[in-house]
Amino acid sequence: MDDALTLLSSRVVVLISGLLTSIIVARTVGAEGRGLIAAIIVVPQLVLSMAANGIGSGIAIHMGRKVWGTDQIVQTLVYLSAGSVLLGVAVSLAVILSFPADGYTLPLILASVCIVPGAVCYQYSAGVFLGLKRIPTFAIKAWGPGATKLLGTILLVYFLGFGVVGAVAAHAFSAFVIGVVLIWKLRSYLNVWPKFDPEIARALTRTGFSLSFVFLMMILVYRANVFLIQNYGTLEELGYYSIGTLLAELLWQLPTIVSPLILAGSASATDGLAYSRKVAALARVTLLIGVFASIIIAAFAPLIVQVLFGHEFLPSADIIRALLPGSVAIIVFKILRQDLSAKGRPWMALWIVLPMLATVILVGPFVIPQYGALGAAYTSSAVYVVGTAVFIALYSRVVGLSIREIIVFERKDYERLRGQITEKASLLVGRS
Repeated sequence: MDDALTLLSSRVVVLISGLLTSIIVARTVGAEGRGLIAAIIVVPQLVLSMAANGIGSGIAIHMGRKVWGTDQIVQTLVYLSAGSVLLGVAVSLAVILSFPADGYTLPLILASVCIVPGAVCYQYSAGVFLGLKRIPTFAIKAWGPGATKLLGTILLVYFLGFGVVGAVAAHAFSAFVIGVVLIWKLRSYLNVWPKFDPEIARALTRTGFSLSFVFLMMILVYRANVFLIQNYGTLEELGYYSIGTLLAELLWQLPTIVSPLILAGSASATDGLAYSRKVAALARVTLLIGVFASIIIAAFAPLIVQVLFGHEFLPSADIIRALLPGSVAIIVFKILRQDLSAKGRPWMALWIVLPMLATVILVGPFVIPQYGALGAAYTSSAVYVVGTAVFIALYSRVVGLSIREIIVFERKDYERLRGQITEKASLLVGRS
């Protein structure tokens, strides 16, 4: 329970720092500038989803299986991380230069690709700490980038007035700082010298590629509209959409809190079916919390947008409301997918993710010219809902649970929720 509380606390920091950063940037650069940031940041995000996120999770899975020692894995990671950084920077530059947009300048491009090195380092290092179940150190990966990015944004955007370039540079600065911190903690804990092990490298790369490819496809589903609105709409509409997704996707903090624990726990579980029952119960409880939170967000969306970001971004309120049903549904998808990934079947999600991505890409060019960013939001929301429903059926067949066991609420779910809230409240009181 201490681990869950640590991750919950880190997500609170992420939430607050992320909102403050977005408020400063939105009020400083406006809707068009916010759209330009969203357009260029999405490239390194996609590259990192392929180059780092999967291997980071794969590290935790292999450490949970205890085939190799931690020092062996870390030594090999030194070489894998160097290769990932070089490849990630090269691919990011190639994509950005191949698809330039109005407003792309050399400083902006350089700032965006500089996100990659630090992010690769902290993703890999965090995977080791998750495998060691050193959750407080692992949690630095969650709250650290947001907190340092806020500090960088205050300095570069608010005080020094570097605008869009400053906002992207703050992102790169945060990745670099957290990467250095986690590498230092890792080396000081293990005291290792780099030694390459081809067998470990193959295993991590194989598992990491499977996880990364699925993760990349999911990120594309979530972010395809950024490219589509950029091409079939305007940067101003993209700015509205980016604020809408920012607030609607706050609900995704819920599965993010528990996903690392599911990944580590499922990988080492001796009774897979029993653990999947726990995961399904967790998904139901988290969904219930998400539904209540979404009702509140939908009711006060115009007020929230106007107070936080100003009257200029008021069109984002309708986008938030359009995205909320899908954002709630995808909570279940995210939690159940982690269980399949830990069981060595991350690719199963592709049966659902690829049709979701194809639908968004095919429908967007017809919807966006006529209905703008709002039409894109409704499309994504519908895709999320249908995709999650189909994934639940797939998960049911793979793990051996009936659909009823996965989706039907039971009395003990509410008792479990009440017990967790009471226990976490007691821990917080005890720490105060």
